[in-house]
Amino acid sequence: MNRILDYINIGKNEGAEVVAGGVRADRDGFFIEPTLFAGCNNNMQSVREEIFGPVLSVLKFKGIDEALEIANDSPYGLTGSV
Repeated sequence: MNRILDYINIGKNEGAEVVAGGVRADRDGFFIEPTLFAGCNNNMQSVREEIFGPVLSVLKFKGIDEALEIANDSPYGLTGSV
């Protein structure tokens, strides 16, 4: 939980906007509210690394070629959706 909250703070510090969630859930246990970042780019650590938590980042692109370039610009086999 703390590691995921650290990643959320990294995203905020990098300039990503928290559109939803971003905090510990108000219930027993080590739960974090599902979090959605907007205003992201592919240079952000919070985008480039797999967080393994309920955190999604939204990236804008112009056309399918740029979308593929962004999706393939990763040293990992991360999941992406269009």
